[in-house]
Amino acid sequence: MASRRFVLAPLADLRPDLVVPGTGQKVSALLAAAPPARVERLSTAGD
Repeated sequence: MASRRFVLAPLADLRPDLVVPGTGQKVSALLAAAPPARVERLSTAGD
């Protein structure tokens, strides 16, 4: 959870100051440090 942008981004909208158990860090800080989102296109049968 602490390094997953898809979890942190919506949680930061709701509770940016929430301290994530086990990390001692706020959601907003974890989101700022999270690796950038990667989007990969999967090939389809028609490609």
